Amino acid sequence: RRLRPASLGAAAGKGRQPARSVVLCFGTDEFLKPGARESVPEQARILRTRLAELAAEVGAPVPVYVLFTRTDRLPFFLDYVGTLKSEEVQDPLGVTLPIRAPVDAGAHGREEGGRVRAAFDELHASLGVNRLRVLPREGRDEIRSGGYELPRELRKISEAATAFLVELSRPSQLGVTPVLRGFYFTGVRPIVVKDTETSAPVPSAPRPSDVGATGVFSVEQIRGGGQAQSSASAGGSRKVPEWVFIQRFFREILPGDAVAQALTAGGARVQVLRRVALGLGVAAATIALVGFTTSFFGNRALESRVAAAGAGVAALSPDPGIPPTLGELERLDSLRVELETLRGWERSRPPLRLRWGLYQGDRLLPPARALYFQRFDDLLWAATRTRLVAYLDGLGAEPGEDDDYGQTYDALRGYLVTTRHPDRSESGVLSPVLIHHWAFADEVDEERRTLVRAQFDFFARELREGHPLPREADLGRVAAGREFLFRFAETDRVYQALLSDGSTGIEPVELARITSGAGGALSGSHSVPGAFTEGGWERVQAALADVDRLFAAEAWVVGEQAISDADRDRLGQELRDRYVTEYVEQWQQFLRAATVPGFGSVADAARRLDVLAGNQSPVLQVLATVARNTAVDSARIRPAFQPVHEATPPEIRDRFVSDPNQDWVGSLGDLQGNMDQLAGAAGAQRDQAMGAASANADQARRSVRQLAQGFSVEGEARVAAAEVQRLLEAPIQLSEALVTRLPAAQVNARGQAFCSAFTPVLAQFPFDRTSSAEARMDDMEALFAPETGALWTFYEDVGRNLMARQGNRFVAAPDASPRPTAEFLAFFNQAAEISRAFFGDRGSSPEVVFALRPDTSDDLPEIVVSIDGQTQRFTRTIAAAQTFVWQGSRADHVRISGVLGGSDVTLLDAPSGPWSLFRLFGRANWEGAGDGRYRLQWAVPGQQINVTAELSLPRGLPVFRADFMRDLRCASRIVQ
Repeated sequence: RRLRPASLGAAAGKGRQPARSVVLCFGTDEFLKPGARESVPEQARILRTRLAELAAEVGAPVPVYVLFTRTDRLPFFLDYVGTLKSEEVQDPLGVTLPIRAPVDAGAHGREEGGRVRAAFDELHASLGVNRLRVLPREGRDEIRSGGYELPRELRKISEAATAFLVELSRPSQLGVTPVLRGFYFTGVRPIVVKDTETSAPVPSAPRPSDVGATGVFSVEQIRGGGQAQSSASAGGSRKVPEWVFIQRFFREILPGDAVAQALTAGGARVQVLRRVALGLGVAAATIALVGFTTSFFGNRALESRVAAAGAGVAALSPDPGIPPTLGELERLDSLRVELETLRGWERSRPPLRLRWGLYQGDRLLPPARALYFQRFDDLLWAATRTRLVAYLDGLGAEPGEDDDYGQTYDALRGYLVTTRHPDRSESGVLSPVLIHHWAFADEVDEERRTLVRAQFDFFARELREGHPLPREADLGRVAAGREFLFRFAETDRVYQALLSDGSTGIEPVELARITSGAGGALSGSHSVPGAFTEGGWERVQAALADVDRLFAAEAWVVGEQAISDADRDRLGQELRDRYVTEYVEQWQQFLRAATVPGFGSVADAARRLDVLAGNQSPVLQVLATVARNTAVDSARIRPAFQPVHEATPPEIRDRFVSDPNQDWVGSLGDLQGNMDQLAGAAGAQRDQAMGAASANADQARRSVRQLAQGFSVEGEARVAAAEVQRLLEAPIQLSEALVTRLPAAQVNARGQAFCSAFTPVLAQFPFDRTSSAEARMDDMEALFAPETGALWTFYEDVGRNLMARQGNRFVAAPDASPRPTAEFLAFFNQAAEISRAFFGDRGSSPEVVFALRPDTSDDLPEIVVSIDGQTQRFTRTIAAAQTFVWQGSRADHVRISGVLGGSDVTLLDAPSGPWSLFRLFGRANWEGAGDGRYRLQWAVPGQQINVTAELSLPRGLPVFRADFMRDLRCASRIVQ
């Protein structure tokens, strides 16, 4: 920085910067180290960053000379340079590259790489030619042969060195870039010098270690730095290091490079104002670039989403005769969501990230809307419109006993809204009518019904933007509907107009809106029309003061009507009474519709209780909604819902948790903590948590009873009191039931894990006689071996508390709680018999000892039985039973042969394998003979003869019989 000219002078062009160069030293041995493929490029990037900072500081492209030091670490380097004379080692070993014009960053690797590789080729060729001249000086063959290999060793690292140099000189697009001027190799060689009478070295004072990058090669440092002062000593010889290939580099090449010096000597510092302007311009360009880029990709993502949703809808081919599937409705709804978003942005403004002159929403909305309503028509509207029209056309001349004025009025109003008056559409009024007349309203589940409601709501809102599926109204049908309505009692006609007027502009209260955010902690569906809400009450009271206005307001539906002065007062009172009665019924139904679903598990209970006990408790939301909408100026409505007001005071509007329900919320929170502990507890900790949960459940129940003491139970308040208590006690009762069932549930969970080990083996032979796969002996030991097998370890861990042993049988323990199921007892007893048959009481590997005595006859005078290398011959004189041992570890084959018609023939055999004997005995007909003895009979294939034998099993278990293991099925439901 001291060499920089004065700022003002440089800015005016009066000062010039001194010439600058960089000598970068990098060890050649770095290319030979393990992991050099990753470490060397990383070092090059770090050095490139530092060089770029230096070039930016100078304000001009700085020439860089790369000096590869420690070249003596290359194999055979010393063999080569040892033959060189002192003046020869002063010549540089490297290449000075010409300054080239800047190239694009994308072409740098190809251009610079080619240039450096060509320079390396030239260097290799020079070494190769030179070795023919210098190596003959060496008399030792092994040294001469080694020196001959140096060019080859240098070529081995040339590709890595090229990559290093290319990365080092990679141009930056944001500023000036250093320029690679050349690369050179240097190292040291040992030489022997002879001393005459010299001085012994005396260490000199240490020099300062803080030297600049170029100070390492300063003349003072080379000549004196770090050398010792001399004192007198005797003459002799010593070996000292000598730098090679470097002397002329610092003496001639570096200071004499006029081309490189011109690069930096003429560069002036950028003016401050120019930098500020450039910075502002770059900032503005960056903001614009970011804005346009974000907008471009955001709009492209928007187009992709709309296109994907549209493609899904376009592919729909609904069958009008069956309810739409969940997948079809979800596809239609995905496009509806995108259209809702686009419509919202059209009404207000799209977000800034999508504007910047690139917003595509206005172009996407019309075709996407047309496609949506085309499929909406196919999937929902066509059938709904047909049923709506059929209903109106089916009206008789006079209303019957079962006809309802409100239903007919709603149908006629819906028909007019969807034909002549789309501007009067309101989703809260029209959607329930359309769902009522939808063909499959009673056949779909709640999830599909919710999706259908969303489509009809959207249709109702879009009618105000222009009818997407216009139809002309049939005036005859409208006139007939109005005439039918006119024949109802006058109160019905005016009452419906009253409700329609009271609901206008007021959204209905949907229980589903509360339950949808409850995470499964509360369920239910009921819609209270806007006329029966807090806001609707005020509108209805105002309307009742002017009945004539009601007729005028609904004339577009029912036509022009008039009311006599004499009937006005009577109608007013009848309408008030009817409205209040239905007001009470609507909110009673709202309470009844809300339910707390059962808990699936302890973890599920903990999760749902956390929601129910939170400050947004859905139960309290339901009660608060009822309370706030029934706290109206009515001598009948307020008392009917006094229990609700007691639990959640209607005057508290900013929260749901308040003093009256605080104890219930706290007790429920404690119960949730117990369930959370139970979810991960076992053994004594589980028992302790169960006790705490029961205690907290009792406390929560007491808090409900204490709250219920303030409930009125007179008249209609009795209904609300029962429903409030039901909702508050439901999570407590469900938790108690779950805790009661928990021991059985945990045992059965262990049973499922227990059966998972059995199930794969039980699907193999000999348990499944039809299976081609055979059970391995390792599996038999893992399942049935005494003490170590899964059967008996489960017994020790779980079964001992459930079952009592009576001889070789297991029965339910008298004090077992919970009680084991009959299915599990049957399975365990059969599995225990199999274990005893194969292992006895202490065996560690499957083994069956048995005695066999075949029956000889005149037709079959001699029989030979061969079982896994055990061969016994039976004749009329040798007829005694013989003992055989089947051992699973070595079992392989079985064969029964005999003399038949004077010839030795094979009578019976089975495929080889460990279960070969079981397959052979499984084909026989068995007949019990008592005391563990059985008579077996085989039909000899291809012969008119049978083979019979007596089988004796000391343990008395017919383990070889086909049905002994065939029906074994693990019962995972361990206890009741």
